Amino acid sequence: MAKLTGLAFFQRGLEDAAEFAALIQSLERESDFTHAVFTEAYTEAMTAVAAAAQVTQRVQLMTGIVNIYWRHPYALAMAAANVAAVSSQRFTLGLGTGHQPVNVAGLDFDMSKPIQRMRDYVGVLRACLSVETADDFVDVVTPTYRASQVRFGWPGGAVPLVIGALGDHMVRLAGEVADGVVLSLAPRGRIGDVKALLNEGAAKSGRVAEQCTISSFVNTVIRDSRDEARACLRQTIEGYLRLPYYAQALSAYGYDLDKGLSDAQIDAIGIAGPRSYALDWIAEYRQLGVALPILSPAGLFTLPKPFDTDAWATYRLL
Repeated sequence: MAKLTGLAFFQRGLEDAAEFAALIQSLERESDFTHAVFTEAYTEAMTAVAAAAQVTQRVQLMTGIVNIYWRHPYALAMAAANVAAVSSQRFTLGLGTGHQPVNVAGLDFDMSKPIQRMRDYVGVLRACLSVETADDFVDVVTPTYRASQVRFGWPGGAVPLVIGALGDHMVRLAGEVADGVVLSLAPRGRIGDVKALLNEGAAKSGRVAEQCTISSFVNTVIRDSRDEARACLRQTIEGYLRLPYYAQALSAYGYDLDKGLSDAQIDAIGIAGPRSYALDWIAEYRQLGVALPILSPAGLFTLPKPFDTDAWATYRLL
């Protein structure tokens, strides 16, 4: 099996669309990365993926993740069908719930039943993306969403659906209804637990867990000095732990912002060191069961300009 490696793309900090195009073209031309993964970190991912499709031919394109609270699934299904078409089916749709500071405090969404909402969202997406001819009707009603007797104008083809999951319940749901799970800040000890949870979910729908691939974002700092790299990575991880979902998910593995993070905890959850160390880390992560490690240049939210020398070192890793 080919070794898959993804790279997270952040639009924040780029000067303009030309810089964005140059960055994604550089990934395809100058590296062996297989996937480009586009986030919705205060930006919109679907148009970014569509733009990337126009300037690439080889790399697989993926959203990691799009926020299900921001769009009706009927609208997202139409966008996914378009992106799949313009990318020659190089597209995987990654879904997630986002976080309370934006969804609740910022936009006043109700996040009281995220598992039910995700289940219903996937159900509507599946119904829309499974139409076989143009202008087929979609007729699906769930406890959360309605898409009743509406036309779906463009067959989407087989768009893989993967779910971003931090908690156990969402991982189980991915095993039950999705084609894959996308983890974030998953320490090595978490991977075995995720595999067991996927098995539980898959059993509910008569599948096997191997039908649900594991992808995982890995915050990465490439520097010759491991101490310097860890210092940068520690800041990034501490930033994530200030978000309630991350704090809750990682508490089971001993990550506690109030108690501080040890070097061993940093090394278990991200890459901090020179190129040779990074490649060994990725290989070991794959052996645990992560089919697609997605490297995310750490410090993008704290450094004066995101794509500084540290971030570029990550982009040039493979």
